[in-house]
Amino acid sequence: MQNTVLVVEDDEIYRELVERHLGDAYMLVFTDSLRGAAEMLQSHIPDCILLDHRLPDGNGIDFLPQPVNAEVPVILCTAHGSEALAVKAIKAGAEDYLVKRGLGRRELRRAVRCAIKQSQLRTQLRLKVSESESLSRLLRTALSNNEALRGIIPICAYCRKVRDRTGCWHSIEAYVSQHTGARFTHGLCPSCLDIELEKFAQEDQARLDDENGERP
Repeated sequence: MQNTVLVVEDDEIYRELVERHLGDAYMLVFTDSLRGAAEMLQSHIPDCILLDHRLPDGNGIDFLPQPVNAEVPVILCTAHGSEALAVKAIKAGAEDYLVKRGLGRRELRRAVRCAIKQSQLRTQLRLKVSESESLSRLLRTALSNNEALRGIIPICAYCRKVRDRTGCWHSIEAYVSQHTGARFTHGLCPSCLDIELEKFAQEDQARLDDENGERP
């Protein structure tokens, strides 16, 4: 299923450019005003937003809190870029900042792809933090209430499996579940998240290398 990109843009030429560069890879939804974007966010949450800096009914940066609070990654686009504006956009919550003039297909596709991926990884991290907190509470309860988990528990320093009293080895999840009834879900810790982001960056660079023959 294709990711959805909401394009908030009143310039017909740039809308056509976005359609040409992204139309084969994403489901594109267009609106030419901040009001239209706000209405769309109420009925459907896109995977990414390409947001023009200046629109007929307001400033894109002033609009940023709405999608950011909805955890939607936003790429701010402007006709004339400046370092000050880029810093302001990022501080306001934009995932990325692009200058329209001379914007090519590879650059735009990479920005959208990275914005969506980073948003997904942040969601996984939040879930992991929540799950870790729940797991910590379960383990503390188990250690205080269950005799089977008191004292020294033999655990492999490499694979993290636990040895039971019969000498058999089990995953720590299976061992704790067997003795406490607790259930586990999985996510990414900050260190693993960094590793996955690095892998993603390397894969993304490899894709860019494969696209070197494409023209904007």
